[in-house]
Amino acid sequence: MVAALSAAMEAAARRGPIEIRYKRSFLSRYIQSGEEVQGRYNVIKNELLSYQRVKARTSWRCETFKQAKTVAARIHVVGKTLCLYLALTPADYLDKQGVSDAGAKFEDTPLLIKVKSDRACKRAVALIAEMMASLSAARIEREAQDFAMPYEDDEALLARGPIKRILPAGVTESEFDELVRADIAALIGERKDAEQAAQPEEAPAAEEITSEAEE
Repeated sequence: MVAALSAAMEAAARRGPIEIRYKRSFLSRYIQSGEEVQGRYNVIKNELLSYQRVKARTSWRCETFKQAKTVAARIHVVGKTLCLYLALTPADYLDKQGVSDAGAKFEDTPLLIKVKSDRACKRAVALIAEMMASLSAARIEREAQDFAMPYEDDEALLARGPIKRILPAGVTESEFDELVRADIAALIGERKDAEQAAQPEEAPAAEEITSEAEE
């Protein structure tokens, strides 16, 4: 174990710093988005599902809503912003606040509305109603669901998959684990050295001076 750790430390020193990136899924972004974003998501998703023949499917990148065979909407989360893409012509709505043209990102749902407030959420619901009318989709009776999810940190999401670690070419997961252990061992060693250096030096013991009694 000690030999393996020592070898890992030598390998880490030769390799230098490793750049690690993380790939975050829609689910991980949603879980970490906070109560406000999840509350608005609840409103929008329940509104979309309250129309005839609408089904939702979650992929790594986003959540897609189909009305029959037509892609009607997509939801994407960026930080604390809920991004709603609708199957509407952006040019017809650019005068509305928060609405923009998503361009080629999602060609079948080109209208983008960034939902950053409750007011924007109400605008999004109104736009959904217009879109569903253009698709001749009738409203249905359904009970609203609560789609809120508890917060999880990166470590928990890495462990179960919604976040993936992307390592540089040539570095395997086992090698990365060894390097992490080596870094931890090095940090512990540096801390111990610093603590020892900070301790005051002990004063040398006083020499006992003895003298022979004169006879």
